[in-house]
Amino acid sequence: MNCLKKLLTESRASNGSVIVGVLAALVFIAIVVSSMVKNTGAQSANSVGHASALTMYGTARSGIVATEGFFLNGGAVGAEFLDAVDKSGTTGGPESFLFNGANGRQPIAAGRFFSSRLKYYQNKLDATQPHINAGFEIGVGKNASGKEMKKAWAFYRLENLTADSFAGYAPKNLFYSEAQVMADAGMDVGGGAATFKDAVIFNGNNIDLLFDGSVYFHDKVTVPSGIKKFQFDSTVFFNGAADIQSEVAFKKWAFFTTTASINKGMFEDKVYFGGLADFLNGPVTFKGAAGFAGNIRTNLTVNTEKNVYINGNFDYNGKFDGAAGVDDTIYRTSNFTAINRYQNFSDSINTGATPINILQKLNINTAGMTINERKDPELDITKIPAAIRNKYTHNDIGGHNGAANQLSMNKLKQLYQTADPSDLYMGYLVISVKGDLNTNHLTVNDVFDGKVIFIIENGGKLASNGSFYNGGPNSSTLIYVNAGSGQLDQFGTEGDFRGLIYIDKNNTANNSFNFTKQTSGRKIYGAIHNFSSKQLIWNAGHQVPLVSCPEAVSAFGSLVKDPPVGGIVGGSGSGSGISLIDGKGYVKPVPLGYYFY
Repeated sequence: MNCLKKLLTESRASNGSVIVGVLAALVFIAIVVSSMVKNTGAQSANSVGHASALTMYGTARSGIVATEGFFLNGGAVGAEFLDAVDKSGTTGGPESFLFNGANGRQPIAAGRFFSSRLKYYQNKLDATQPHINAGFEIGVGKNASGKEMKKAWAFYRLENLTADSFAGYAPKNLFYSEAQVMADAGMDVGGGAATFKDAVIFNGNNIDLLFDGSVYFHDKVTVPSGIKKFQFDSTVFFNGAADIQSEVAFKKWAFFTTTASINKGMFEDKVYFGGLADFLNGPVTFKGAAGFAGNIRTNLTVNTEKNVYINGNFDYNGKFDGAAGVDDTIYRTSNFTAINRYQNFSDSINTGATPINILQKLNINTAGMTINERKDPELDITKIPAAIRNKYTHNDIGGHNGAANQLSMNKLKQLYQTADPSDLYMGYLVISVKGDLNTNHLTVNDVFDGKVIFIIENGGKLASNGSFYNGGPNSSTLIYVNAGSGQLDQFGTEGDFRGLIYIDKNNTANNSFNFTKQTSGRKIYGAIHNFSSKQLIWNAGHQVPLVSCPEAVSAFGSLVKDPPVGGIVGGSGSGSGISLIDGKGYVKPVPLGYYFY
């Protein structure tokens, strides 16, 4: 038994009494009507034929009720049926039958059989049409096979559905900022990329800066001394100057376009320095090949274990120390006059006045390492219909302890559960924050497991002071800081956050984060994207792990300003097909018309 048949069997088993009861009633009506026709005394063939037609008409009506009952009583089974048909690419296969027996039609009474089959199917699920148009062909006869004595069409708009295939959104970056980032807190970006367009200043002391995915710094990076652990587990590209006063470890290749000042460093893969390389207190070790297009300023003995390529010279009294017993060569041009500044290399090659093509020698693949290629797609919050955007405001969820500006978890949960589906956006409750909404009283025990979009409008403020609700495992939250003076103030949480924090490019406020209250082991599952040109403040506290969570952000692809045709928006990812909105309720069949023939 395939998965679909199993689902249908389970659905019939749990809901069969409801559907069969209705069918029996309809069949009984059809029998009574046909008997009345037969007992008028007109025993002509026409009378018999008319009675039979009425009986078959009643059976067809029963098939329509059964079709509607399948969706109304089947929970998620209805969505799974539609998903199976959608994936098959045709409405002509066996998976398109809702009801048919082993030999054909389904029996409901002696001499009365029917089948129901999805024959017309229009899947255009998107933000403006969150439904499927469908037509079911009902066939009836006196036995399981053979000639159909009557047919009917039943047309529906099937609601309460969503499709990740249109809404798939996989961010290129877990953290993206177009504005300067002032960071007193640590940063832990796990399993995804980070891109910084403007300058980055890490001011924290005794904190960790950890990056699992590729990192791109478009402008200057400043890292003071006192950082506890600073590590790049993947590739990193410095388009601007780098001033790193703490010890740093590079697990994959590193690329410095211009001046790089490094106090202590371990380079485990290839590295390229396009400008001045300034090594301070050391030690500095290169386990992979190293290339220097400019001068080297240091008094240190720099340890190397692979080839070294130098187009510049030593400014101070430092030197390179190759690894004994390793096949390593130092390549230098006539610019390199400090011939006594290297030792223990297996060979030394002077290329003369011809500059070494260092990038070719290192063979570092920097494809995709430009700010335009790293940029995440912008969102357009106006894609949410105005009627939905303006339906609920922060006043509808305020009132904690009698304070109108304090978020009430009870009101939020109640509104989410009772809101009419037509007032939701793809299953998301949309809250327009037009004034102050405070969440500073929430703790890790305040859990919300639903889907909500907060739009912080001009003049609005979401004041967190390091506290927000704890996002449950099925939750998804979009905090959209809209154009104007709307502000996200000291956002943080003691628990988990699942979703996307997005700051519009026309926002004029200084938005800030604060993770001093976050309890150990809690994370941000999703992404933070700042398109504003105003400074982003990453405030005091321990580093907060920011990890990938596709299911928490996938639906936001419907808000992308200029989406590509088909496929997933942003980075890599995949949709999971047709499902119930929020996984709740059932497929709602709204009748559009019936046709009997």
